[in-house]
Amino acid sequence: MNQLFGKFKSSLVLHTLFFVVLMQASTLIQAQQQCHEPLTRPDNRYEVVAGTQGGEVKDTVTGYIWQRCLVGMNWNGVTCEGSPSQMTYDALVDVAANMPRTTASPQTPWRIPDMYQLGSLLESSCVSPAINLRIFPSTPPVLMISGTVVPNNPTSPLWGINFRQTFGGGWTQGTIARRDIYPARLIRYSR
Repeated sequence: MNQLFGKFKSSLVLHTLFFVVLMQASTLIQAQQQCHEPLTRPDNRYEVVAGTQGGEVKDTVTGYIWQRCLVGMNWNGVTCEGSPSQMTYDALVDVAANMPRTTASPQTPWRIPDMYQLGSLLESSCVSPAINLRIFPSTPPVLMISGTVVPNNPTSPLWGINFRQTFGGGWTQGTIARRDIYPARLIRYSR
């Protein structure tokens, strides 16, 4: 009986390990983004912020100014280059605090968007990722960190917004532990 249980346990471990590896591999293989018209976040909703060489855009509906590239990537005048940084919430707070202010708005500091601000970027007409890639190129279809703390939780996890897809015009979020690492995009207010 013990020998049979041992084989079952070994088989279960192997199947679990296979599933974990398969899931990790599937996140590395990104499907081509699919969109249908009309977009809910069309190109004309955003305007390039003067003095930023195209690296920042203003959402004309919300008034928020966004970095076009995720933290760790660089705008080259056409698209985002490099890989997004994967960081904890505390590391992101430091990055935002030390981010140079632009000549376009030297008084307005960068910060971590709350879950509603981050959710305002979701393009419900697109999947994989659910964002306008012409405005925010190289955005992966993953959970991204927000600055919103999950209420009534002693461990103070944060809400993350899923950029893989939206559901019926709504969006999905997940909890992120402060020690977990995820990509992020920074925001500032319009002047």
